[in-house]
Amino acid sequence: MERAEALIREMEEEGIDAPIDIYHTMMDGYTMIGNEEKCLIVFERLKIGKVSKALEVSKMMESAGIKHNMKTYSMLINGYLKLKDWANAFAIFEDLVKDGLKPDVVLYNNIIQAFCGMGNMDRAIHTVKEMQKERHRPTTRTFMPIIHGFARAGEMRRALEVFDMMRRSGCIPTVHTFNALILGLTEKRQMTLAGITPNEHTYTTIMHGYASLGDTGKAFEYFSKLRNEGLELDVYTYEALLKACCKSGRMQSALAVTKEMAAQNIPRNTFVYNILIDGWARRGDVWEAADLIQQMKQEGVQPDIHTYTSFINACCKAGDML
Repeated sequence: MERAEALIREMEEEGIDAPIDIYHTMMDGYTMIGNEEKCLIVFERLKIGKVSKALEVSKMMESAGIKHNMKTYSMLINGYLKLKDWANAFAIFEDLVKDGLKPDVVLYNNIIQAFCGMGNMDRAIHTVKEMQKERHRPTTRTFMPIIHGFARAGEMRRALEVFDMMRRSGCIPTVHTFNALILGLTEKRQMTLAGITPNEHTYTTIMHGYASLGDTGKAFEYFSKLRNEGLELDVYTYEALLKACCKSGRMQSALAVTKEMAAQNIPRNTFVYNILIDGWARRGDVWEAADLIQQMKQEGVQPDIHTYTSFINACCKAGDML
């Protein structure tokens, strides 16, 4: 490895750019001799080298009078994000806006990540609202760094507020979202240490976590806690119950939950219908799925791509290809 290092230095002195394969070979060598520290140094040099090369190309473009477009700006921002150089990532974003280019969802997501990295959480939330004003629909990736940032800092109330904001925006939480929230609660032991009583958001979040696993028993257990403590039951709470029932194939329990919703005057939204249609689709029950789509239309609830995908799945499972 020492001889290999000397050869790399010789190359650098001769002004020869080492191709990416040489860095990979060096990393393999350090891995074989168990030198993890040097392996990571090479990895960092590889990342920094790529970005500095990109900046050289950027300067060449400018001197040749070639303007950056959305793609080239995005590549530079991504490079700085990989280096965790949030300030420069944001500076490139400002240049992009000055050039009159309109950021897209991917670019907004990257800038939100930069704000979270800088610890400027309020600016990150403001950027989400700015996205929505520009008629861009936020994705799960939009909210993930904000939730993670608040959870890591132990600010669980704010993490849960952003979680609710995410659901209201029509984003379906993923396992990574729940992991970030659970991590915040367990690592900091925030609720116990601060003497904070769990609220409906806390219980609903845990219910959704169990629903993702199809653990109906635990989902209903937390639902009972919510009701017994007189906390507010909303459509998101019932969504979690339905998800747990449908994932575990307990469709009769799911029907009982929808009756309970009707009794509480909680209308069914697209997500609720999608969960139910998907539940029947898993069993290949076309008639029940078709009946739910009809109910949606009668209630003025708009089907989306997930609704139709689940219905197609039901037809395929039933062998009704026409």
